[in-house]
Amino acid sequence: MTSCLTPQLKHLIPNTETAAQKWAERHHGVPINHMVVVRQELSRSRPDVIKDIFRQLYESKRAAGLPDGGELDPYRFGVEACRPILEIIIDFCHEQKLIPHRMSVDELFDDTSRMLKIPGLENQ
Repeated sequence: MTSCLTPQLKHLIPNTETAAQKWAERHHGVPINHMVVVRQELSRSRPDVIKDIFRQLYESKRAAGLPDGGELDPYRFGVEACRPILEIIIDFCHEQKLIPHRMSVDELFDDTSRMLKIPGLENQ
């Protein structure tokens, strides 16, 4: 278990790493902290640039030796790989009234973004 640096602070959840692993297994993924976004105008006018950005980011992940694939991979690429967690995020946002209605994951992405695939895994 990871300990807090300040003795006065304590974890709310005991065995945080085990709890995180179980949550990820139960929900088919880990929560998303960051995403790369581009303007819709760029995606529409230069889909080739968007595809190249995606490819370069994926190649950087591989070059860094980061985990590659699976639902517990914290560095997932593509809409389909992130869909289960995005659905949970949408549900939580709707329940907390952060968004006025439940939307589909596909509403969050344009056609170019939905079509992005990991090089060599076009049938993912």
